[in-house]
Amino acid sequence: MKHVAFLTYPLIVAALTALSVGGCSSKGTNTSQSAGPSSGQSPAQSGTPAAAAPKVTATITVGKSPDSVAVDSGAKIVYVTNSGDDTVSVIDAASNAVKTSIKVGKKPEGIAIDSQAKKAVVTNNGDDGSVSIIDTGSNVVGAPIKVGKSPEALAVDPASRTAYVANEDDGSVSVIDTAAGTVTATVPVGKKPDGVAVDPATHSVYVANAEDDSMSMVDTQARKITATVKVGKGPDGIAVDTATHIVYTVNEGDGTVSVIATA
Repeated sequence: MKHVAFLTYPLIVAALTALSVGGCSSKGTNTSQSAGPSSGQSPAQSGTPAAAAPKVTATITVGKSPDSVAVDSGAKIVYVTNSGDDTVSVIDAASNAVKTSIKVGKKPEGIAIDSQAKKAVVTNNGDDGSVSIIDTGSNVVGAPIKVGKSPEALAVDPASRTAYVANEDDGSVSVIDTAAGTVTATVPVGKKPDGVAVDPATHSVYVANAEDDSMSMVDTQARKITATVKVGKGPDGIAVDTATHIVYTVNEGDGTVSVIATA
C-alpha cells in the first residue's frame, strides 16, 4: 500500500495543480462570464447585432418652396405642400416617386390627413385665405373653402371628420366638416394662433397663440374657449399626448417648452 501511495501521490498533486491553473486562466474566466458582455465590449465583440445608422436613402424633387409634409401610412403615400407654385406633390412611399402634382389655392402651407375619410386638408396662406380638400382616392380637389386670414396650422379629428384651422391674422379657428366641405363654426382665440392640436377623447382643441403668449383650450362640442393658459414667449407649435392629455407648447421667443396638465 505504501508503494501504491508513493507512486500515485505525485500524480494526484500534478492533477490538482493542473485543475487550479486551468480554473484561473483567462479562457476559463471568459467562459464563466459568457452570459453577458462586459461593459467594455462593443456589440460586434459581444455578438449582439449593431443598430443600423440612419442614412438618406432617397432625395425626391418636388415643387417650389416645399413647406409641410404629411404621411398616409395606410396608403403609403406622402403629401408635400409647395408654397412657391401652389401645388401639392403626391409621393409613392414605396418607390419614392412623385405620382402627381395637384393644384390647390395660393401659397399652400399646412396639410393634415384624414385617412378614414380619405381626405387631405390643405391650408392656403395666400391672399385667398382658404382651405382645399383633396380626395386622396381620386386626387380631385374640391371647391376652395373660405376661412379666416392667413390660415396655416391645422389638425384633423378623424372620428368626427372635422378639421380645425388656425387663422393667424384674425385670431380665430375655423371648424370644417371635411365630409361636407363647409365651415360649421368660427371660434375666436388669442393673437396670431400659430399651432393647433386636437384630443378627440376629451373633445378638446388646443391652440398656441404666438403674440399673447398663451394657449387656448376649445371645447369641440360647445365650440367655445373653456380656458386660457399663459405659457412661454411666442408659442409657435403645440402637441397633445392623447394618452395622458398633457399639452406641450414650444415657445420660440424664450427657447422653452411649456407642459400643461389639462385634467
